[in-house]
Amino acid sequence: MLGASESYICSMIDARNDQVYCGIFDKNYSLCTNYMADNINNVLEIAGKYTDIVFVGDGYENIYDKDIHAKNIGLAAYKKHMQGIKYTPDEVVPEYLRPSAAERIKGAGDL
Repeated sequence: MLGASESYICSMIDARNDQVYCGIFDKNYSLCTNYMADNINNVLEIAGKYTDIVFVGDGYENIYDKDIHAKNIGLAAYKKHMQGIKYTPDEVVPEYLRPSAAERIKGAGDL
């Protein structure tokens, strides 16, 4: 949950090799940028443009050894639930932002 001084949430998932999947959200949990799949340094440069931002997720935790808890993702989901936004497990599907490493390697071999 955001504290009184935080205005934005940057949620990062570790994609390995210094890459992260990321989204920046406001206090109402609305997406402020497009979802990103990029190098951690590029994402931090973009996130640095937002004042009073809190980072959550293993992407930030694994790279910078911060004490960040996944409970924030659960709290965001709970808030959506309380707003009447509900999904069944069958409705929750991943949104792939880039091809997997295997797909990229296979695609390079097709050239």
